[in-house]
Amino acid sequence: MNKILFIIIRSDYGGGPFHVDILLNSFNDINYKIYIAAPLSEPFGIKWKNNLRDSFYTLSHRQFNIITFIKLLFFINKQNIS
Repeated sequence: MNKILFIIIRSDYGGGPFHVDILLNSFNDINYKIYIAAPLSEPFGIKWKNNLRDSFYTLSHRQFNIITFIKLLFFINKQNIS
């Protein structure tokens, strides 16, 4: 099974989150497991968290630093995303 991780530092209204939402809705194939790392904000972050549950990793809104990067790497390794 292929695993795909989408990483975005915004999940409020806007073009980027809207396009990620379209991509998430496009993967209906059982050959893919979708993960997302994003802020837990309205409207998309809450929606993605509810739909993906254990495949969602919470990031800070528009902030990304070395600590966040290391924690994200642990999540990627734990989920065996290559």
